[in-house]
Amino acid sequence: MASGAAQYSRNWAIACVGAITLAGGGMYAAGRDTQAKEGNHKYARPGDAPLNSSEVAAAVKIPRPGDDRAT
Repeated sequence: MASGAAQYSRNWAIACVGAITLAGGGMYAAGRDTQAKEGNHKYARPGDAPLNSSEVAAAVKIPRPGDDRAT
C-alpha cells in the first residue's frame, strides 16, 4: 500500500503525462488539418539558394542611429 504522499505524487504524474499526451495529440491533429487544407508549402521557392550565416545576419540586422543604411 502506498503512502498518502506517494499516491498523491503518482496521481500528479499520471495527470501530467495525460495532459502532455492530449496536448501533443491536439497539435498533431491541428498540423495534419492545416496540411490538408493548405497543402504542403515550402517557404523557399525552387532554385533559391540557402543563405549563409553572414547573409542571414545582414537580412535580420536592425539599423541603429548612425549606421550606414546603404548596405
